[in-house]
Amino acid sequence: MANPFTQLARILLPPPEDFQQRSIEIAASFDDQINILTRQRAGTAWRIASVNEALGVPAIWGAVSLIADTVGSLSLEAFRNEQLLPATERPRLIIRPNPFTAPYAFFRDTAFYRASRGEFWWWIAARDTDGVALSLYPVPPWEIVVEINPRNRLRPIIKWADRIMPNEDMVQSMYMPDGLRGKGPLQACGAAISVAVESQTWAANFFGSNIPSLIGETEQDMDPNEMALLKEQWMETEDANLPRFVTNGLTLKTLDINPEQAQLTESRQHSVGDAAAMFNIPGSLLEYQMSGSSLRYQNDQSIWTDFQRRCLSPHYLEPIEQEISDLLTRATVARFNVKQLLRASPKERMEVHAIAIPLGIYDAATAAAEEGYAPGNVDYAPVPLALPAATPARLPIETRSQADGFRCSGCNRKLAESAGAGTVIRCRCGTLNTGPIGEPELEMRSMLAALMTREQPAPVVTMNPAPVNVTFERGAFQVDAPEPAQVNVAPPNVQVDNHITAEPPQVTVNLPEPTRTSKRIERDDDGHLIRIVEETA
Repeated sequence: MANPFTQLARILLPPPEDFQQRSIEIAASFDDQINILTRQRAGTAWRIASVNEALGVPAIWGAVSLIADTVGSLSLEAFRNEQLLPATERPRLIIRPNPFTAPYAFFRDTAFYRASRGEFWWWIAARDTDGVALSLYPVPPWEIVVEINPRNRLRPIIKWADRIMPNEDMVQSMYMPDGLRGKGPLQACGAAISVAVESQTWAANFFGSNIPSLIGETEQDMDPNEMALLKEQWMETEDANLPRFVTNGLTLKTLDINPEQAQLTESRQHSVGDAAAMFNIPGSLLEYQMSGSSLRYQNDQSIWTDFQRRCLSPHYLEPIEQEISDLLTRATVARFNVKQLLRASPKERMEVHAIAIPLGIYDAATAAAEEGYAPGNVDYAPVPLALPAATPARLPIETRSQADGFRCSGCNRKLAESAGAGTVIRCRCGTLNTGPIGEPELEMRSMLAALMTREQPAPVVTMNPAPVNVTFERGAFQVDAPEPAQVNVAPPNVQVDNHITAEPPQVTVNLPEPTRTSKRIERDDDGHLIRIVEETA
């Protein structure tokens, strides 16, 4: 006999959904991520804060800005066949990736997007003739939408501002994968961020509220008008800090409020530790000290070494290095120079050089270049301007004119040099593209192009040039030749009045009268050549 409680549970509770048939929600954009998390947390008391609200917390903003600014201050070195290249021979792509900004801004924005949004995107703006990337453009992640490609799940559909981008031109790097999008500390640690945001809002509301400095109490029953009159009488004429006399049992007292408790100081200080833990940053860099913990002396070098090993290298430097190295030639890799970040004191550096040079690890010239006394340090190398071929004319999401050719609205592939009204071309990506409609100038240009390229009867030109006569005599020769003919070509008669008509071009050839030129050779008595005299009749 079946258990009655089991039968009751089967009636009241819905059957469990089959795992194989369960649909998996994949967030295409950050708004979708927030909506999914909100639905998942609908039964909780706390709300999920947005990225902008999280960045409004001083500890979180300090952590993100520290990471972004530190990455932006570093320079990339190049290694070819495992050998360090001179600073002047580095590829332009790692010297100035974005031709429109300084290298600092490019790497800073890349690290900022990864720290705050859990991913960064690069658009390969230009390539050389071999297909190697020449320049990159950092794309804000909130402008990107990624969808599953039902035909090929290995090549998802990437949309930048509603324009489908080629997968080969978009580079994505995730902090941690979350379906097709990346997940970072601000997307994963929702509860801790909510505590930080709400406690800060609570403290702001405490100071923004109307909290009185004094409260007056009286044993008499007073209506609102009498209370307002008493307040007005109390506030008039008398200067501050002078004695006053009250009657009818009126007493004054202050509110028993602890400002530190009202501002949730301890909770907000705990949020600083949460921010340090989320981003794997040493607490000393965020001015956080845990009460009751054992104190350990640390100098600046050890603190920054801890920061580089736990936070920068695994989460930011290494992903950027591998992604940009993948865009270089196969024998070249890029690495950040962190020596300036972990720079020891001058005395300690000189002691290291004094040990390394005699051992043959490197020579004195290398030490001088590393210290900046000789050329060769990548941090002191000049940053040249980007090559003209590496500078794109516009972003792919912007509308292109017909001067750039007729391009696919889906994948931006060039389909034809120009297109007019009525043109219908299906791209290889499947997008059906039609020519411009309602643009008279473009329509007129396409019609003129079709007119000039269609077959027309070629004009018949009859030319009877005068013959060239050469007469040789003893001691002289004579040449009769015509002058070059003058050819005048009249342009076709084009009349545009809702119709375009054209006539074959008229060609007129004017043949000049031939001129007679004679040359006389003069010799001396011995028969030697003296000069040649040219005479024109």
